[in-house]
Amino acid sequence: MRYRNIGREVLAALVLVAAGVWGGDAAHEHAAGDHAHAAPHGGVVVPIGKYHAELVYVSKTGGVVLHLLEGDARTAFGLAGETLTAQFRVKGVDGFQPVKLSAAPLAGEAAGISSRFSGASDALKDAQEFEAAVSIPIAGSKLRAKFVWKAGDVAGHAHGEEGHAHSHEAGPATVQSQVRSIGELKTGVETEMRLTLKDSNGNTISLADLVEVHTRKIHLLIVDSSLNDYQHIHPQPADGPGEYAFRFTPRGSGNYILFSDLHPVKTNRQEYSATTVDVAGENKVAETTENVIANAGGLMFKLNAGTAPLRAGEAFPFSVSVAQADGTPFAKLEPVMGAFAHAVAFNETRKHVLHIHPLGREPERDRERGGPTLEFNASVPESGFWKLYIQVQVGGKIVFAAFGLKVLLGVPKDESKAVAIKNTICPITGKPVHSMQSDAHLVYKDQRVELCCGGCEVTFKKNPEEGLRSALQSLKN
Repeated sequence: MRYRNIGREVLAALVLVAAGVWGGDAAHEHAAGDHAHAAPHGGVVVPIGKYHAELVYVSKTGGVVLHLLEGDARTAFGLAGETLTAQFRVKGVDGFQPVKLSAAPLAGEAAGISSRFSGASDALKDAQEFEAAVSIPIAGSKLRAKFVWKAGDVAGHAHGEEGHAHSHEAGPATVQSQVRSIGELKTGVETEMRLTLKDSNGNTISLADLVEVHTRKIHLLIVDSSLNDYQHIHPQPADGPGEYAFRFTPRGSGNYILFSDLHPVKTNRQEYSATTVDVAGENKVAETTENVIANAGGLMFKLNAGTAPLRAGEAFPFSVSVAQADGTPFAKLEPVMGAFAHAVAFNETRKHVLHIHPLGREPERDRERGGPTLEFNASVPESGFWKLYIQVQVGGKIVFAAFGLKVLLGVPKDESKAVAIKNTICPITGKPVHSMQSDAHLVYKDQRVELCCGGCEVTFKKNPEEGLRSALQSLKN
């Protein structure tokens, strides 16, 4: 799963003391200590009847998130209702502190249903020890889970709950790429290809030099000059050092750009290495037809970016709904490369490429399904026409839905009074700043906050005070 990385702040994983049932099915009740389950969100899993719950605590903000899980302690299950109430008793403070946990549905959950509930309280900030109890109504019964946490019991890597979408800007790249074909490239003819990767000193790049991102170490994003032929391919090691093999069937003619989407270990940031090949025939001009509805693979895809115009340099949220031909919402998107969808966009000149993943929960098992709505955050670096491809998998087959978008010039921003706080860690993801888009930043209260990518601005604006605090806190760690 992918969630907002809180970085170095302490994750207080809540340790089970007891789990009781109020009027529950005793035949399915687990006793404390019967067995342990891996926590899918970085907290601690607690058995409640035949189900499980996971509670995550963030000490700096006093935030808590409750996840409801099936008997396998991995698959989410949802409840109808808007809120739950947890009771916390902090050591040294008399009485219990009620904390309302509001429904925070994961992407794809039906209206009025949520498997995730979150809340916060100033009384919980930097707590060293506390008890917690949550009453959870399930199938007509109230299941009660009790937790106790002590500072230092469990600490580790924390994940927040916003989810994140990556927007990557092409270049500058530290890896140089070259592509050659074994035979002449012709429209409609499958051809064996070789990709060679080297660093700036001419040293070959092996798989050990690359970080795996979304189940692959090399994502090859290929697009022709018309923007109508986009292909996503994963080269595999060939015989020669730093050489990778793949097969390519061009559907058009003329010039193709091949972006190697890489995350080198040395730089620890996402980058694109671009090269070109030519396919026999004319070089076509980019088709710039705008559309927000696309039909592909027997499904209808609709893009909703709101009523405000898209502007370069401004972060914007958008969603894509998926429906069957008769308009029935489609919620059977299969996992593909560790996500329910992959989105890639190119501008008219093919100077820029954006790589975007949906917000929210990502699949952990092949049997999980997503949809009917996919939500994204993005930031477009340049005005003009953009072609956006949504890639999903249905029935074991890859489906691409294509959208044409017009992006206007950005509104000039006066940053003359902004003071750079010079944070090196993105307050939203915990990743190095500019690791996915060069010079990504925003200004809040005349303070310039550096980001890993422009898409993080959408999440930052939801709680700017917390975002600013996280940025400033990273300077102290």
